[in-house]
Amino acid sequence: MDQEREGLPEHMVTRQPSDGTVSPGAFPTAPAQVPGPASSGPAASVARSVPKPLIVGIVGGAAVVVGSFMSWNRFMVGPLGFSGKSGLAGSSFWVALLGGLLIIRIVVGLRNPNASRRLAAAPLITAGLILVVAIQYAVTLRDNLTKWLLGPESTVIAQRVGRTPAEVSATIKGWLDSGQSHLTLSPGFWLVVGGAAVAAAAVALNLAQTRPGASSLSPAAHRDEGWAPPG
Repeated sequence: MDQEREGLPEHMVTRQPSDGTVSPGAFPTAPAQVPGPASSGPAASVARSVPKPLIVGIVGGAAVVVGSFMSWNRFMVGPLGFSGKSGLAGSSFWVALLGGLLIIRIVVGLRNPNASRRLAAAPLITAGLILVVAIQYAVTLRDNLTKWLLGPESTVIAQRVGRTPAEVSATIKGWLDSGQSHLTLSPGFWLVVGGAAVAAAAVALNLAQTRPGASSLSPAAHRDEGWAPPG
């Protein structure tokens, strides 16, 4: 037996003590396991799975809400200047309401990633309604401001300057007819339009990325690899 062991490496030779028991040193010890980095945990995986387009959509919705409280136009007639949201009645109120609804619907989509595509597309419809309200406001703004200026506002101006409302209306009408008027849309309006457009684009991009068949982890892909999802 000793002759058979002469050719073996030292660490593979089993030594038996005189009492017949096997020495602990006869068996090689397993190498120490070095602990790997701590797992990031479910929270980190959830954070990584948050769709970035929807985060951009929330920012767009916030811009809509902020813009709804800002001035939407600047109207100059002769030496008079007016700034505000006069025009389509209630535009700022409806835009603020729709902007809040837009944010809520996007958050619902974030919290329910497996929701139906109809629910996921709801923010896109809300953003479209905001754009419709804004476009209608811009198209009808000059006519509405003219009616407001020649109507109730002329009475207010007449009281301030000590003239009759008819005289003030005639003077303002003369400025309007001679082209002494200038209307511009203020940053508040463009913030609303830009925020709604960004939100709509972000939601549409998210829908495109999550459409059926877009994921590489679909059941069809697993079947191609010879693996079937548990039933």
